[in-house]
Amino acid sequence: MVSGKPEVEHFNQKPRRKAKFIMPLNTLRSKAGYGGLDEEILNKAEARLENNAVDFPPLAETYLAALTRGIVQARNLSPGENGETLIGECLSRPSN
Repeated sequence: MVSGKPEVEHFNQKPRRKAKFIMPLNTLRSKAGYGGLDEEILNKAEARLENNAVDFPPLAETYLAALTRGIVQARNLSPGENGETLIGECLSRPSN
């Protein structure tokens, strides 16, 4: 640590795979079009938000727990374990 900055090992690692950019579909634009939205569409959207039955926090906690487990496993990989497999497991749907 010559420059006063902590050494960060992950910036010096050789890339293991090529990153692939996936352009997501713009579903909202295809439904709403360009320009503004009329009052009726905004009222319908607001009503759907107000009447939403999905309880998001438990769902988010499930995904957060899976990611946290993945981070712990990645930090403690044994010599025979494959980090790429771990990444794939973290990206799949988490189990409770």
